[in-house]
Amino acid sequence: MSEACICFGTWPSGGVSPRSYRSFCSAMEAPPRSWSVGASFGACHEGPRPPYATIRRPTLHGRQPPRGCTMEPRRPRTIALAVVMQQDHLLLQPVHAPDGTLRGWRPLGGGVEYGERAADAVAREVREETTRHIEVVSLLDVSEHIFDWYGETGHEVVFQYVVRFADGQAPPDLAPLACIEDDGGRFEACWLPLAEVVGGAYEIFPQGFVERLGRWLGER
Repeated sequence: MSEACICFGTWPSGGVSPRSYRSFCSAMEAPPRSWSVGASFGACHEGPRPPYATIRRPTLHGRQPPRGCTMEPRRPRTIALAVVMQQDHLLLQPVHAPDGTLRGWRPLGGGVEYGERAADAVAREVREETTRHIEVVSLLDVSEHIFDWYGETGHEVVFQYVVRFADGQAPPDLAPLACIEDDGGRFEACWLPLAEVVGGAYEIFPQGFVERLGRWLGER
């Protein structure tokens, strides 16, 4: 067989029929010179041979991507944050708006990689950002956030861990810590008074973090 156009017949239940499956297997014995797969079952069209058979699906907004382009669906981002406290202060990094103005603060941390536990991710992120090692004490909270950030929709699942510096790793004072971003950018993490943070003196991200931290402190 030099050319093939493959269609799957379906049972009423939605499965692929044996006849169509056998036809598919026979077609696979000899690679076709040209084929394409229609966007719906039973629609096949011959045409110029693409590098592989493609099924064009509508995007979220009902539009098709340009031919040859692959559009990956957006997915929630999982991050792990470190709640570092020392001398009644909380270590936080600044959050800036696109124009560079200060919008608020959030704990250190970053993305959880595939196959990585969130507790391991928070230790790795703090080590990469500060060059200091930490130990996870307990899980403070897990929260989900869907938000608008200057016209872009964000979706994050956030693991928040109470942590402490490992032996010999704690900074000697409350001076700002020089930190490094994943992209090589630099910033300073600052120690803010816990009483002021819990009292609402600062804009802290993620939403609900201050309230959860306040409850945890009250339960100690």
